[in-house]
Amino acid sequence: MDLSELDTILGPGAVVRDPDLLAGASVDWTGRWRGSTPALLLPSSTAQVVEVIRWCAAHHVGLVPQGGNTGLVGGGVPLAGELVLSTRRLDGIVVDAA
Repeated sequence: MDLSELDTILGPGAVVRDPDLLAGASVDWTGRWRGSTPALLLPSSTAQVVEVIRWCAAHHVGLVPQGGNTGLVGGGVPLAGELVLSTRRLDGIVVDAA
């Protein structure tokens, strides 16, 4: 799978392909659910999330959103080789409650 467009969308270092770093994104914290992913995506804005979703839809690529990866049912684990979209860099988003 050619992820070079995602490198452009997300910027340097935000498309993680290192197997050692992917291991943590491919298993839940209980160790019960294990999968695999070709990449961990680290968007830093909602605009980047939108572009990633558009890219995945256009290329028919599955996407698993992952917050803290603490789910007990395996919902955040890429069981079929999907890309993992981490929300860890989205910590500066502020929602106006008004």
